[in-house]
Amino acid sequence: MKKKYFLTTLFISLILGACSNDKNEDVPPIPEIPAKDLTTQLTDNNKVLVNPGMGWNQMYYTFDDVMVPSGDDVTDLLDWLPCDIVSFRLSWNKIEPEEGKYNWAVIDNVAKPWTAAGKRLGFKFYTNFLWDYANRQATPLWVRDAGAQGRYLDNNGNHDDDAWMADYSDPILLEKLGNFYKAVAEHYKDSKIEFIEIGSIGRVGEGNSYQIGVNATEDDIKKHVDLLRECFPNTQLIINDDYGANACAYAKTQGYGVDDHSIGVGSSSNPPGRAYNATILDKFKDGTTVIGLEDDTWLKPDEWYYQQMVAACANYCRIHVSPSRLLLDGVKEVVESMTLKMGYRIQFPEITLPETLTRGKDFSIKYSIKNVGVGCCTIECYPRFVLLDNNNKEVYGITDTSTKGNDLKYGKDELTLERTLTANIPSTVTAGNLTLYVCMVDKNNKAIINLPYDGVNSANRKLYKVTEVGIR
Repeated sequence: MKKKYFLTTLFISLILGACSNDKNEDVPPIPEIPAKDLTTQLTDNNKVLVNPGMGWNQMYYTFDDVMVPSGDDVTDLLDWLPCDIVSFRLSWNKIEPEEGKYNWAVIDNVAKPWTAAGKRLGFKFYTNFLWDYANRQATPLWVRDAGAQGRYLDNNGNHDDDAWMADYSDPILLEKLGNFYKAVAEHYKDSKIEFIEIGSIGRVGEGNSYQIGVNATEDDIKKHVDLLRECFPNTQLIINDDYGANACAYAKTQGYGVDDHSIGVGSSSNPPGRAYNATILDKFKDGTTVIGLEDDTWLKPDEWYYQQMVAACANYCRIHVSPSRLLLDGVKEVVESMTLKMGYRIQFPEITLPETLTRGKDFSIKYSIKNVGVGCCTIECYPRFVLLDNNNKEVYGITDTSTKGNDLKYGKDELTLERTLTANIPSTVTAGNLTLYVCMVDKNNKAIINLPYDGVNSANRKLYKVTEVGIR
């Protein structure tokens, strides 16, 4: 009996030992099934966008005390257009009638409602009106009294009604003008200045000798271009095409954009009149700076003007009429088309990533990006993808610093960039579901560009929903 018990026990032990040996053998791990890719195609909502570096701008003062808006348009902030920029062309003398004493109210009383609504300002300060308008003296006479050399501008032989101008390269003029620019910079340091157009040469700052008869030399113009840049080192500056090809080419090297005033002039009724100055403006079409057009005072935008905007790759179009005229029959439809195409319009046609992300492991975000606007995006900005939890808290974000807004060039180029980012969700993130958003950010990862999509985030309206993903 004991022998039988012993044999049975031995047999069971051998079997258990064999089982134990099996457990010690290397067993290959069960392969992890990769998550399926999830592709989202974002659809342009065809709504109007307001963004920095582009858009309609309303001329308010075209000369001292000469307003462009009339009637009820005077107080209209143009949200219906929308127009997000109000610009002022005023003489230096109007703002600084006495040295060091400034008449800011002429601008601020108009600008305050615009800036309170978060809108932007544009300036052009001119130093010459034209001869025989002594009551429109543009360079303050205290500059003459300080010793600046210059001349009187006469057209009718009667010196009692002449205006005075300083020689463009006079050192006293340049010193006093520089002080004025610095005062402007200080006064508006907390405002959004969209651009400043150089206006210190030519009739009402347009760079030509029309109705003045005094031509600036290339050296004169360079001094004035450099002076404005020195006083506004970080502001978008613009030069008018009438300054000439060489002056515009030099200004471009100093970061200036370009504009063409009075599109359509030369026709007794609506265009076609004078087209945009392609010989000058086309040299600015490299994706690095802005281009602007101005519809002249008595004209109305039409299909011809729309075509000029497209051909010029314009970021800006100036309204040089009382704005309600843009609502007239035969005009409104063209204006709406222009508003959707003016400047840049950044799209993300397709975004692909895994539908489930594993914490601590790399994954890829593949996306396409393009600009369908006629202008370029000169604002420093980069694509960024952000994952938010249900409390709108960012748990992960990645910026593609290798792709800048101006890499997209112009809509006419039909350029679509394909990009892939390698990302990694930290292992500390809680498992569950997150929502992916896309945006365009500045160098500090602040979302700054409006995109043409619905699904904006409630806490940050410049974040746009792409899809939901799982986290494991």
